[in-house]
Amino acid sequence: MAHRRRATRIPGGNYRANLGIISESAMTGFEPLLKLAMLTLLILGAAMSPVSGCIWDSDTLGSEKRGRPKLADIILNNTKPAVDVPNLQARLDSLLRTPRPEEPSWINDVAGAHLRLGQAQKAAELLIPAAARWTNDYGIHANLGTTYHLMGRYADAEHHIARDLELNPDAHFGLEKFHLALLQYLVRPKSWQEQRLYVDEFSTALAAASGARMGAVGLDGDMDFTPFAGVTNLPPYRELWNLATVTNLEAGLIYMAELNPREPAVFEALGAYCWRKRDLNLAVAAFERAIQLGSPKRELLVSKVDSLREHIRKARLHNPPVWLLSLYVGGAVLLCIAAVMAMRRLKSPRRRERPAD
Repeated sequence: MAHRRRATRIPGGNYRANLGIISESAMTGFEPLLKLAMLTLLILGAAMSPVSGCIWDSDTLGSEKRGRPKLADIILNNTKPAVDVPNLQARLDSLLRTPRPEEPSWINDVAGAHLRLGQAQKAAELLIPAAARWTNDYGIHANLGTTYHLMGRYADAEHHIARDLELNPDAHFGLEKFHLALLQYLVRPKSWQEQRLYVDEFSTALAAASGARMGAVGLDGDMDFTPFAGVTNLPPYRELWNLATVTNLEAGLIYMAELNPREPAVFEALGAYCWRKRDLNLAVAAFERAIQLGSPKRELLVSKVDSLREHIRKARLHNPPVWLLSLYVGGAVLLCIAAVMAMRRLKSPRRRERPAD
């Protein structure tokens, strides 16, 4: 008896002997499914490309904190570390019990303990005569500059910090440059401070003849780190360094904010830096911190905060949430897998039925 093949039902309505070949109509039935899945992936890929290019303006504060945790901490939770008064006082008492006034290192240790205990006046009484005696001792000038800074004597502080940088340009791992820049900002009149940032490379004040003000550059454009044509009276440090291009820029900004948590200028600069890095939520938080601390740029910063918030709001309207994009992509992938598996099943030869005896 001739062997007979079982007729197989093929999607599409046709019958064909199972020869391991799928019918054209069956292929035609699954092709639209596969094409739909592939088209979905292509559309999503195209849609996500521009999103990845502008996702910075809809980043949540949480994601920005994860990306720059120390920077976020200094902006959002700026508090000085607690001072261990008992241990510091014990160290000071020990130093005073064994005085070595002929050694600059002893004077620096005693002055440093006074400064950490908030006793700037006592540190000054020790350091002023020491600076006149040891004119080339870096530590003496650094401590006296810090002392004068804490006392609000910014011009005197600038003089000694500039001197310590002459003696050691890489002081404090290169971060002392930011201290000098801050002091050269603080000695300027309020009218100057209203137009500039202490990291002067961040200042976007236009040429004096234009009458424009800081922040005039568009949000979508880069902040200009080059001197503006016609802008004169630059702070002296700019003849020596470009702080915007140093490798430890972020560390320097954080260092100054840690040492001066009540100084609005340090948060203005942090806000400009975050804006430059497209961490807009942190930029808003830093600018608002500066406003709360009494920034002379209050009007300008309020306007900048409003424009940043509006930019973030619009970006969120245009950029779908990440979880929704993930859902779409996952669904499209599953659709592709299902279509491919179905086509493979139809292409594979079915087991032939045993011939009847």
